[in-house]
Amino acid sequence: MIESLIDDILLTPLSRISNPKGDILRVIRISDSGCFGIDEVYCSLVHQGVTKGWKRHLQIPLNLVVLHGFVRFYFVDDRDKSTDVKYQIVDSSPESNYLRITVPPLIWVAFQGCSSTNLIANSIPVIHDPCEQESKDLNYFNIDFS
Repeated sequence: MIESLIDDILLTPLSRISNPKGDILRVIRISDSGCFGIDEVYCSLVHQGVTKGWKRHLQIPLNLVVLHGFVRFYFVDDRDKSTDVKYQIVDSSPESNYLRITVPPLIWVAFQGCSSTNLIANSIPVIHDPCEQESKDLNYFNIDFS
C-alpha cells in the first residue's frame, strides 16, 4: 500500500508481468484489499488534455486502474464539513506508477488525459446507476488543471 493524503483512498501497487508478445497487467482479485465484490467493470476513454469530472458516488466505492496512457487523477474530500477540504493528486500509467486507486463513496473525482490515448478501467460492486452519483462543473473546486 502507498500512503494516501485523503483518508480511505487506497493506492495499491499492481504487478506488470513482462512478456515478449505483450505484457500482462494485473487489475484486481477478489481477495485484494479494497475489492468489495464486482458486478460491473467499465472503461473510460479520455483524450489528451481533456479533464472529466467532477463526479462522486453516493454509496459505491470505485476501483480505478489506468490500462493505457498516462492519467492525472484529482480527488477532493469535503465529507467532514467541520474541517478543511482535503485535496490529492495521483498520476498513474502502466509504465510508471501502475496501481489501483480505491475511492470510497462521497469523494469527488476528476481525471485528465496526459497522453494521446488514455484508458481507465473501473470495477464496481453493483451495476452502475446514474441516480447514485452527483456531478459538478469543473470550476466548482479551485483546482488548476493546467
